[in-house]
Amino acid sequence: MKIIVCENYAEASVKAAELVLNQLSEKADSILGLATGSTPIGMYERLVKAYNEGKADFSKVRTFNLDEYYPIASSNRQSYRYFMDKHLFSHINIPYENTNVPNGEAPDAALECEEYERKINESAGIDLQILGIGQNGHIGFNEPGENLYAYTHLARLTESTIEANARFFAADEEVPRAALTMGMASILKARKIVLIATGAAKHRAVKALVDEGISTDVPATLLKVHPGVTVICDKDAYYGNEVKLRIGIDLGGTNIAGGIVDDNGVVTHKMSVPTKQGASCAELAKDMAKLAIELAKSVGKSEGEIDSVGIGCPGFVDGGKGIVRFAGNLGLTDAAIKEEFKKWLDVPVCIENDANAAAYGEYRLHGSESGSFVLITIGTGIGGGIVVNNKIYRGFYGAGAELGHITMYKDGIPCSCGRNGCFEKYASASALIEQTKEAIANNPASLMAKEQSVTGKTAFDAAKAGDAVAKAVVDRYISYLAEGIMDIIMLLRPERIAIGGGIANEGDAFIDRIRKYVVENLKTYDISKTEICAARLLNDAGIVGAAFAAEI
Repeated sequence: MKIIVCENYAEASVKAAELVLNQLSEKADSILGLATGSTPIGMYERLVKAYNEGKADFSKVRTFNLDEYYPIASSNRQSYRYFMDKHLFSHINIPYENTNVPNGEAPDAALECEEYERKINESAGIDLQILGIGQNGHIGFNEPGENLYAYTHLARLTESTIEANARFFAADEEVPRAALTMGMASILKARKIVLIATGAAKHRAVKALVDEGISTDVPATLLKVHPGVTVICDKDAYYGNEVKLRIGIDLGGTNIAGGIVDDNGVVTHKMSVPTKQGASCAELAKDMAKLAIELAKSVGKSEGEIDSVGIGCPGFVDGGKGIVRFAGNLGLTDAAIKEEFKKWLDVPVCIENDANAAAYGEYRLHGSESGSFVLITIGTGIGGGIVVNNKIYRGFYGAGAELGHITMYKDGIPCSCGRNGCFEKYASASALIEQTKEAIANNPASLMAKEQSVTGKTAFDAAKAGDAVAKAVVDRYISYLAEGIMDIIMLLRPERIAIGGGIANEGDAFIDRIRKYVVENLKTYDISKTEICAARLLNDAGIVGAAFAAEI
């Protein structure tokens, strides 16, 4: 077993990509085994970069993915087929028919597993298999246990895995309870194996793989029997580092959500409590402190072992003094949140505007290689934040950039801010709903009129079904959103803009249409300098960003 220890995640991603590119240079028609999850994303980004620079050709490559949820539609944003298309396949010249992911929609799971194993064998086997590793040493969905399945099979997910995955799905009933996964024998048949492990949370699993004997209690240790394994780690995963008890709290008007955030920006444990209506600053601070203490207890820690707490709060926040100057939906004015919080929990604590926190969370997850990063969140209004060189832009009120209040039309629709024609009055989800209702009123024969209640999805769903009126609504909405984005590009020249909020769930086709509009209409600017993408963290962005903001 060869061990490569890298300085950090970025270096580990580069090294893993190099091994894949070396494989392709040796054999243009290589069979690659691929993995999903946050760990290989950096490697995939570098493979895409190599392709764009003419340094890689995937036209003869075939791929087999380790696993897929079951049951799940391939179009579901949380499916592994969707993940692979988004992060790799759609950006390189690999023929789509050469890409293989277990079919999460197969009517017969057992038959699908047999067929998948047969396809692998008929391809003459995998040349290079990419793996990640779970904190408990699992590979794919091969979890610790007395017995491990040898070949591709239907695995029932553990309760901890189901709970961890729940944050990615809109409702509990949508969370998969099973997955199709290659077995350990399937994996070990690959001619070469590259395992990537980063972050202190993976240290225990890596140590078992490197230093301990073979055991089904740590499935990854079975890799010891393979003659061609390379393990790529960052220093934290290899040498170990005390895992920080880093807590982020998102203080909202309805709920107070909190979570423990690991080094990779994953919310490992999450809790929430209702926000008491009309609560004072002292009461809110007490409830947040109690939530942080309960989170610590959930992982067997005491309150004295909490390393830091970051709090994201709406409104104008003076983070330096820990004071919320004004938060209308919470009824707070000049509220000394930090001081009150420390009366109940005396640990390092940071108060940040919630939009800034969300932007910083997204930045840390997928924008930290960008010198300048903008998050646009589309909801009832339009919010967002700006991060430049790892620093949150806060402005003199601490609320950062009010992106939703860029003026699009001087004499346009009146806005609650007191001005007219603001960006959010045309491109927020609320604006889209109003535009849809207006179209329905003028066109009662439209498919949209059949909906009992109008949402931000109504026009998009009807447009996909071929409704011309709905298509016109969607086209106009996209033009509004893209026009505002062009204003932001011209003002800030950011390297990356991420679009968040429920509307971003429309997927890559939606983002691609925005990019296309910008490219066609912003002719005086090289749009290749600004990447437009979907936000990744969904509802966890505020928790993750607040947690990391406490360490800036």
